[in-house]
Parts: sequence; structure tokens; C-alpha cells
Amino acid sequence: MTKQAILPERGAALRELLRRQIRAVVLLVVRIAACALLLTLLKPLWGARPWLSNLLFGLGGLLCGIPLLRDVGRNWRWRIALGQAYLAAGHYEDAEVTLKPLDGIQGQLFDPEGGGLRALETVRRKKKEVWEQ
Repeated sequence: MTKQAILPERGAALRELLRRQIRAVVLLVVRIAACALLLTLLKPLWGARPWLSNLLFGLGGLLCGIPLLRDVGRNWRWRIALGQAYLAAGHYEDAEVTLKPLDGIQGQLFDPEGGGLRALETVRRKKKEVWEQ
């Protein structure tokens, strides 16, 4: 007897993905507001040193952007792993719906190894085989 992981229902999993994406964007907005407030308060302190202004604004952009990319990348990795788990369990429709966004530009950005796209192609091939039978 093999132990099989319990997969979440597709609707619940997609809602969780959406919740995580919204959380990442909300945290981005909070970080932008905090950096803007901090830089506005600090700007009078550096006076007529424009290079310092550019440096601090660049650092503020990094402090806002890097966590966003980390959160979005984590969300895509979870989507790909979930789609591959659906594929392994034989839930082809769930796998296809979960992996379908990989057809777009975000899939190319956040799936550099192409594992998710290969899984999507496998799902489509298996669905075609089932349909032809």
C-alpha cells in the first residue's frame, strides 16, 4: 500500500493562489508607502547632494521590488508543483487549469527550467490520448 498525498480541491487551490498574489501586491503598496514616507522625511537631511538622493531612491526601489519578485516567484513555484501533483495523480483537467497560465509571459519569467510548461504539454497530450480512445 502506497501513501499518496492529499491534493487540495482545484477551486480552493486557485483561491489560495489568488489570495497569495493579492497579499504580495498589498505588501508592495505598503512598502512603497513606507519608503516614500521615510525618503520624504530624510530628504531635507541630505541637502544639496543629488547623488545621495539617487542612491537612496534606488535602494528604496530595491527594498520594494525584491520582496515582490520573491513572493510572486514562490507563488508560481507553488502553482507548478500543484499542477505537477495533479498530473501525477491523474487529475488532468485540474492540472491543465492550474498550469494554463504558464502559456503567457509570466510563465516564461517564473518557470525558467520549463518544468511547468513540460507538465502542461504532458497533460494536453494525455488528455488528447484519452479523447481519441
